[in-house]
Amino acid sequence: MRWWQMINWTINWFSYFKKIKYLAQTAVITGLLVAFGLTTMLFDISSARFQASDGLFLGLVCIIPGPMMFIAGMIYPMLLDIIAGVFHYIPASIAIHILMYVVCKVLSKFITPYGAIPISASFVLLYGLYWYFMNIGSDAASSTAIWKTIVNSIQLGVSAVIGVVVYVGLNTKSFKKFIERQIQHPDFFKNQNQNDFDYQILDEKENCLQKILHEKDQK
Repeated sequence: MRWWQMINWTINWFSYFKKIKYLAQTAVITGLLVAFGLTTMLFDISSARFQASDGLFLGLVCIIPGPMMFIAGMIYPMLLDIIAGVFHYIPASIAIHILMYVVCKVLSKFITPYGAIPISASFVLLYGLYWYFMNIGSDAASSTAIWKTIVNSIQLGVSAVIGVVVYVGLNTKSFKKFIERQIQHPDFFKNQNQNDFDYQILDEKENCLQKILHEKDQK
């Protein structure tokens, strides 16, 4: 794919946001992820926190089309970090969730979501590495980073299970049809409008033909 094709694809992909409804749906999903994350983030394990909204996020990534989950995946971890008061984690959270989204989307086409979700969830382990480099000069950097990695491993397992459960629960014909009705690519409306325009032209031609035939009959 050449660079101009990539630009065209990107513009086309983000064209979902032309519709206010899609923006509202993205906001609702983001709020749901934040609320779900807060319910588990309240629990501390020896000063290390974890939240299980990543599982819900990855499960929805495999179901919902368009850039909705890409945008939501950047916003909800940032909001959770702000609420938790760990502002220095925001860059890492955004980068990690972008990786989660991309890997989950790509791998789900090759090894199915059942393998893509656990692999994508494993990127949460990068938080321990990030914390280590942020505190590399301190005496307890290594031990604390190891402990945080252990806690993140628990989060990985929980997220993987939740993600698979969400995918299994929503991967039904009825829900897919619901998603298709609620989230349609803007090209659908463009083509629909074009078809309506074509039908209008055909109707006008048919009316003209009937008028001509009627005039001939009168003569």
